[in-house]
Amino acid sequence: MKLTIITILALILTACATPGQWGNYADATPAHSAQMAEDAFKQLTFLYPPAKSHLSVEQAVNDPFGTLLIQKLRKAGYGVAEQAPLSSSMSRKPTTATAAPSDLSFNYVVDRISFDHYRVSFNVGGQALGRLYQVHGADLAPAGLWAKQE
Repeated sequence: MKLTIITILALILTACATPGQWGNYADATPAHSAQMAEDAFKQLTFLYPPAKSHLSVEQAVNDPFGTLLIQKLRKAGYGVAEQAPLSSSMSRKPTTATAAPSDLSFNYVVDRISFDHYRVSFNVGGQALGRLYQVHGADLAPAGLWAKQE
């Protein structure tokens, strides 16, 4: 029984660490996306001071959560280098903005893990952050504290 539980946990952790799985996979309402973005912004400003932190976004940001979060970060004084959009030329490979050596790599995932729970996860400079949110009717509330990998 213990071996089965350990195997399942290892598979879950491996799935979470697989590169290329970043993005917004939740069908959150615009209001819920805005609320999660505001909360994530507050946590990022607590851990990484504005005007001293430069983030290199290593994924395409084309969802309400990510767009709002990036706008808030820039407005607060963060340096944010985003992935360039696809060009209309023959090459369909995305190009990324050149990151300065002091830039922190930045990725996020927003997903729905059950009918009434969303999860926001970040990877900032190799450190993982995450928080769970619970839907109560039309309201959204944190279902726990921010978890930070040390």
